[in-house]
Amino acid sequence: MVGWGLVAAAVAFFVLTTRPSTPTSLGFDTTGLTDRWNAAAQASGRPELSIDPMVGTATPGVVGHAWSPDLRVVARTAEDAGGEVVELVAVGNPGRDGAVDVTAVFDLVIQVVAPRLDGTGRQRILANLGLTDRNPPAELHGSVSYDRFRFRATSSIDTGDLGIGVVPDLPA
Repeated sequence: MVGWGLVAAAVAFFVLTTRPSTPTSLGFDTTGLTDRWNAAAQASGRPELSIDPMVGTATPGVVGHAWSPDLRVVARTAEDAGGEVVELVAVGNPGRDGAVDVTAVFDLVIQVVAPRLDGTGRQRILANLGLTDRNPPAELHGSVSYDRFRFRATSSIDTGDLGIGVVPDLPA
């Protein structure tokens, strides 16, 4: 069972490897995140993936929601971004949570930050990150930009966990 500690470590790694030098918002706060997520879950026919208000974690500025010990979504906020979300990460394990649910949560991450992108466009982003339709691979690494966002994917061969995250795509 993967606990909050391992998820926090994975998020910390993701944050440190993808963090822009100056936090820029994804365009919403945690209330907006919850509203966008729940609307996307309903529109996708997956109301069971709706989230309650995000709960705080041991890491300041990080909130999350868990559907299981392995399937979670975590958001990082920053005071210097007006308390808005500056990073959104989802982690899941297809072997324990099912490939369909993990893929659906990853799709919801994209819908939250890019609501005008249709299903084909979201599938293209997931495919560019290495995710195939309903069949997440054991190993996943990639990065793709869309609009003003940078999506990244990573995996752990040891645990089977997969992760997708999004941060603002700042010019170099």
